[in-house]
Amino acid sequence: MSDATCQAARILESIERLGASASSLAVGRVLKVRAAMRGELRRIVAVAALALLAVALALGAVGLAAAAVLIAAWPSSPALAATALAVGLLLLALIAMLVIQRSTR
Repeated sequence: MSDATCQAARILESIERLGASASSLAVGRVLKVRAAMRGELRRIVAVAALALLAVALALGAVGLAAAAVLIAAWPSSPALAATALAVGLLLLALIAMLVIQRSTR
């Protein structure tokens, strides 16, 4: 082979090695990003499940508290019992609104 042919062959081999290195680097980074995304997805699912559980428990607690207020105060003053219940639920709604507003800023 001539000198020019050998030099061209070496250049092609170098380009092939460079391409293989770049490909290997890209695959490695893609795998790292994929693993990070899986971890984040697991964390988001866990947080969402716990949030749903917390909401269900809070609704149960509010329902029991409302029933207790109505049972305790209804015989003596039904209007006061209903008003106290409405005010309590309004306060809970306002607190929830403030928490949502703070977390979305």
